[in-house]
Amino acid sequence: MHLLLGSGCARLSRWTVDPLMTDYDTVERRATESRRPMLIVFRDGRRAIDDPVERAVKKAGFSRHHPRVVRATLYRGFEPDRRYVAQFGVERAPAVILVHPDATYHALSGTLNAESLLRFAAETSPPGSDIQRNPFVPRHAQYDWHLTLAGAEEDAHRTGKPMLVAATRLMTRDWQSLNEMLQRPEVYRRFKDMVACRLDVWNPFAKFFNSPWGTIDLPALIVVAPDGTYRILSKPFGVEGIVNFADHRPDELAAAPSDGRSAKSP
Repeated sequence: MHLLLGSGCARLSRWTVDPLMTDYDTVERRATESRRPMLIVFRDGRRAIDDPVERAVKKAGFSRHHPRVVRATLYRGFEPDRRYVAQFGVERAPAVILVHPDATYHALSGTLNAESLLRFAAETSPPGSDIQRNPFVPRHAQYDWHLTLAGAEEDAHRTGKPMLVAATRLMTRDWQSLNEMLQRPEVYRRFKDMVACRLDVWNPFAKFFNSPWGTIDLPALIVVAPDGTYRILSKPFGVEGIVNFADHRPDELAAAPSDGRSAKSP
C-alpha cells in the first residue's frame, strides 16, 4: 500500500467599507453556522433612494427585535444579487429580507420608510415563508476538506451525508488540475453538501494505491453513500465527465475517457 497523507466569484465592487457585507455567500454561511438571523438589504443603487432607506433601516433597530442579526447588502445592478433575492420573492429594490434561523423568511419591498421598517422589525417572527432555493445562484466553491479519512468518515456518519474523497499524488499536478474542475459551479452544485476528504499519496510516480475501496487508479474521485455503497471515477477527464459521474449516468460515463465504477464497500 502506498503511504497516504491527509491534506487539507469574482464580485463587483460595492462601494462599502466592509466587503464581506456584500457577499451573500459568506454572510449566509456565517448566519447558518451560528444559527443567527440574517438581514438582507437590497439596494437600488441610486443614492437618493438608498440613503433614506439606510437611515430607516438603522432606525428600525433590527438587532433589538432579532438579537445577533447579521447583515448582507446586495445591489439591484448586480445580476447574481438579483438572482439571489428572487429566492425570497423579491423582484425590485429597495427591499429588506429577514431570514430566520429556521430557514424561513419575511420580506418587504417597495416604498420603505421608518414607520414601515419599524413595524416589519417588530412584527416578523418565525416561521415565515419557505425559501424557493435556486441551485443556479452563483456560489463560492468552498469545500471543507477533512485532513484525515477517519475524521471524514466520522463526520459523514454523524450527519448522514455522502462522502466525497479526492485521491491525488503529491508533487504532481493532480490536485491543481482536479481542484480547478471541482471549483466549477456545475460541479460544486453537485458536491457542496457532501463531506469532503483529501487523500494525498506520497509517491508522485504511483499509478494506483490500495484504498479502503480496493485498488484505485490515480488520480481519482470516490463518492461513498451513507449505506456504504461507493462509486469511483479514476483519472477524471474534464468537467463533463465529473458531472456525469456526480449525476451517476453510467451510459455517458462509459463513453468518456475516464470510467466510473460502482460497488459495495467491503
